[in-house]
Amino acid sequence: MKVSMKGDETQLSLLYTALEDEDIFVREAAVDAVVQVAHPQDPLALSKVSVSLSDEDCFVRTRAVVALGSLGQVGDQQLVGLLMDMLEDGFVPVRKRAIEALSRLSNDESVLERLRTVSSRDTDRGVREEAKKALAR
Repeated sequence: MKVSMKGDETQLSLLYTALEDEDIFVREAAVDAVVQVAHPQDPLALSKVSVSLSDEDCFVRTRAVVALGSLGQVGDQQLVGLLMDMLEDGFVPVRKRAIEALSRLSNDESVLERLRTVSSRDTDRGVREEAKKALAR
Protein backbone atom coordinates (compact mmCIF):
# COMPACT_ATOMS: atom_id res chain seq x y z
CA MET A 1 0.00 0.00 0.00
CA LYS A 2 1.42 3.35 -1.03
CA VAL A 3 0.84 6.19 1.42
CA SER A 4 3.06 8.89 -0.05
CA MET A 5 4.15 10.29 -3.34
CA LYS A 6 7.84 10.14 -4.21
CA GLY A 7 9.53 13.31 -2.96
CA ASP A 8 6.59 14.43 -0.79
CA GLU A 9 8.22 17.10 1.39
CA THR A 10 5.53 16.96 4.09
CA GLN A 11 5.93 13.22 4.54
CA LEU A 12 9.71 13.45 4.44
CA SER A 13 9.62 16.11 7.14
CA LEU A 14 7.62 13.77 9.37
CA LEU A 15 10.03 10.94 8.63
CA TYR A 16 13.05 13.11 9.47
CA THR A 17 11.45 13.81 12.85
CA ALA A 18 10.87 10.08 13.34
CA LEU A 19 14.58 9.44 12.75
CA GLU A 20 15.10 10.98 16.20
CA ASP A 21 12.33 9.07 18.00
CA GLU A 22 13.22 7.40 21.28
CA ASP A 23 11.90 4.04 20.05
CA ILE A 24 14.48 2.11 18.02
CA PHE A 25 11.80 0.42 15.93
CA VAL A 26 10.38 3.80 14.90
CA ARG A 27 13.87 4.97 13.92
CA GLU A 28 14.47 1.78 11.90
CA ALA A 29 11.17 2.15 10.08
CA ALA A 30 11.81 5.84 9.46
CA VAL A 31 15.15 5.10 7.76
CA ASP A 32 13.49 2.50 5.54
CA ALA A 33 10.63 4.87 4.72
CA VAL A 34 12.94 7.74 3.78
CA VAL A 35 14.45 5.49 1.09
CA GLN A 36 10.98 4.81 -0.28
CA VAL A 37 9.82 8.45 -0.29
CA ALA A 38 12.96 10.48 -1.06
CA HIS A 39 14.26 10.92 -4.56
CA PRO A 40 17.64 9.30 -5.21
CA GLN A 41 20.53 11.66 -4.44
CA ASP A 42 18.28 14.01 -2.43
CA PRO A 43 20.85 16.01 -0.43
CA LEU A 44 18.55 16.61 2.55
CA ALA A 45 17.54 12.96 2.77
CA LEU A 46 21.18 11.88 2.56
CA SER A 47 22.12 14.34 5.28
CA LYS A 48 19.31 13.28 7.62
CA VAL A 49 19.95 9.56 7.14
CA SER A 50 23.70 10.08 7.56
CA VAL A 51 23.07 11.18 11.14
CA SER A 52 21.65 7.71 11.80
CA LEU A 53 25.10 6.23 11.16
CA SER A 54 25.94 7.24 14.72
CA ASP A 55 22.74 5.86 16.24
CA GLU A 56 23.22 3.89 19.45
CA ASP A 57 21.26 0.99 17.98
CA CYS A 58 23.15 -1.32 15.65
CA PHE A 59 20.09 -2.16 13.58
CA VAL A 60 19.35 1.52 12.91
CA ARG A 61 22.97 1.95 11.80
CA THR A 62 22.66 -1.08 9.52
CA ARG A 63 19.52 0.30 7.89
CA ALA A 64 21.18 3.70 7.51
CA VAL A 65 24.12 2.15 5.65
CA VAL A 66 21.74 0.32 3.31
CA ALA A 67 19.68 3.49 2.80
CA LEU A 68 22.71 5.57 1.93
CA GLY A 69 23.86 2.92 -0.52
CA SER A 70 20.45 3.12 -2.20
CA LEU A 71 20.04 6.90 -2.18
CA GLY A 72 23.63 7.93 -2.84
CA GLN A 73 25.20 8.98 -6.08
CA VAL A 74 28.05 7.00 -7.57
CA GLY A 75 31.27 8.84 -6.90
CA ASP A 76 30.00 10.94 -3.96
CA GLN A 77 33.29 11.12 -2.04
CA GLN A 78 31.77 12.54 1.14
CA LEU A 79 29.29 9.68 1.32
CA VAL A 80 31.99 7.15 0.45
CA GLY A 81 34.06 8.52 3.34
CA LEU A 82 31.18 8.06 5.77
CA LEU A 83 30.64 4.50 4.58
CA MET A 84 34.36 3.73 4.81
CA ASP A 85 34.18 4.75 8.49
CA MET A 86 31.40 2.19 8.98
CA LEU A 87 33.86 -0.59 8.12
CA GLU A 88 35.10 -0.09 11.69
CA ASP A 89 31.67 -0.55 13.30
CA GLY A 90 31.51 -3.21 15.98
CA PHE A 91 28.38 -4.81 14.51
CA VAL A 92 29.08 -7.32 11.73
CA PRO A 93 25.96 -6.58 9.62
CA VAL A 94 26.89 -2.88 9.53
CA ARG A 95 30.29 -3.75 8.10
CA LYS A 96 28.82 -6.18 5.56
CA ARG A 97 26.24 -3.65 4.35
CA ALA A 98 28.91 -0.94 4.21
CA ILE A 99 30.90 -3.14 1.83
CA GLU A 100 27.82 -3.60 -0.37
CA ALA A 101 27.11 0.14 -0.39
CA LEU A 102 30.72 1.01 -1.13
CA SER A 103 30.90 -1.43 -4.02
CA ARG A 104 27.78 0.21 -5.48
CA LEU A 105 28.97 3.80 -5.04
CA SER A 106 32.68 3.67 -5.81
CA ASN A 107 35.44 1.74 -7.47
CA ASP A 108 38.01 4.34 -6.47
CA GLU A 109 41.46 2.87 -5.78
CA SER A 110 41.36 3.95 -2.12
CA VAL A 111 38.09 2.05 -1.64
CA LEU A 112 39.46 -1.02 -3.39
CA GLU A 113 42.58 -0.90 -1.23
CA ARG A 114 40.48 -0.63 1.91
CA LEU A 115 38.36 -3.59 0.80
CA ARG A 116 41.54 -5.60 0.21
CA THR A 117 42.58 -4.86 3.79
CA VAL A 118 39.15 -5.82 5.12
CA SER A 119 39.19 -9.03 3.06
CA SER A 120 42.30 -10.19 4.86
CA ARG A 121 42.11 -8.57 8.30
CA ASP A 122 38.54 -8.20 9.49
CA THR A 123 37.81 -10.24 12.60
CA ASP A 124 34.69 -11.76 11.06
CA ARG A 125 34.93 -14.39 8.34
CA GLY A 126 31.63 -13.30 6.76
CA VAL A 127 32.84 -9.72 6.45
CA ARG A 128 36.10 -10.91 4.91
CA GLU A 129 34.13 -13.00 2.39
CA GLU A 130 31.83 -10.08 1.56
CA ALA A 131 34.87 -7.90 0.87
CA LYS A 132 36.35 -10.59 -1.40
CA LYS A 133 33.06 -10.82 -3.34
CA ALA A 134 32.96 -7.04 -3.73
CA LEU A 135 36.52 -7.01 -5.03
CA ALA A 136 35.69 -9.77 -7.53
CA ARG A 137 32.84 -7.65 -8.92
